[in-house]
Amino acid sequence: MAASANTILLKGDHDRYREESVAAATISPGNLLMLTSANKVQRNTLTTGNIPVYVALEWYHEGRTVADNYAADETVQYHVAQPGDVLNVLLDGGSAAVVIGDRLEWVSGGVVQKLASGVAKFQALEALDISGGSTDTLIKVRVL
Repeated sequence: MAASANTILLKGDHDRYREESVAAATISPGNLLMLTSANKVQRNTLTTGNIPVYVALEWYHEGRTVADNYAADETVQYHVAQPGDVLNVLLDGGSAAVVIGDRLEWVSGGVVQKLASGVAKFQALEALDISGGSTDTLIKVRVL
């Protein structure tokens, strides 16, 4: 994990935009989420359009960390991100190396990658090179 990866929400309104919902499947803190028609949350599968930024948080009130996943049917704590918020989100394990200032886009699976052809929703605030890897890794970003 990146050096700043001890929490997901680094800058933003911790109380006003905190929500919770039941997990449709396994979710990791830092995953970008979407609401299902059953009113559950799952890893985001959308890559285009005006998508709200929901990011799974660690459930620190239960003693859980960013390394502790939510199981299906558990209550997930998540943040409804606003422009300017600073978060740790999961960078796709096969993503190209990222440098500070790079724009990042959604990819299916609740993760981001370096901007290729989509719409930039985030700006990298740290450099991270996991190219050639397969493990999704937290990276510090600003919501655009």
